[in-house]
Amino acid sequence: MMDKSNCFYLGRILKQHNRPGVFSVMIEADDPTRYSGIDAVFVEINHTLIPFFLEQADFEKSNKTITLDEAPDPDIAELLIGSDLYLPNELLPELKGNQFYFHEVKGFEVIDKKHGRLGPVKEVLELPQQSVFQVDHKGKIVLVPINDEIIQKVDRDKKEILVSTPEGLLELYL
Repeated sequence: MMDKSNCFYLGRILKQHNRPGVFSVMIEADDPTRYSGIDAVFVEINHTLIPFFLEQADFEKSNKTITLDEAPDPDIAELLIGSDLYLPNELLPELKGNQFYFHEVKGFEVIDKKHGRLGPVKEVLELPQQSVFQVDHKGKIVLVPINDEIIQKVDRDKKEILVSTPEGLLELYL
């Protein structure tokens, strides 16, 4: 069984087509066509990821579809509608420079240009206004906004993120 922490959210099954085993899907990716060649997908059913083999994944057109290898019986097909789709993290394209996936920077050390080592990233919080690093600074939680002005460098080898926090931000927490 695949663990959800080793996967990324791909999209959702929207509805069944008039042919058994064919489903319309919404794909949440910058370039959905990158995943058109996949031969399997994990479907979340009752908080469990279940693998399904695909006969076809067509993400080229605006009407994106997946065709399951074996058409499920109508009761199972009905259960799949509205379910989330996941793929293993290995299928994510590699990012370069200061780009990163939120899941990959957990544990990275955050270093401020002015204040030095702040501490490790505990979580990345996706807030309505913007996403932030939740950093453990000597037992206190510090929230550091994620944006291009603040993030100076992401060093994957050293597992460090160099930031330049706005004047007064750290003082709010300390």
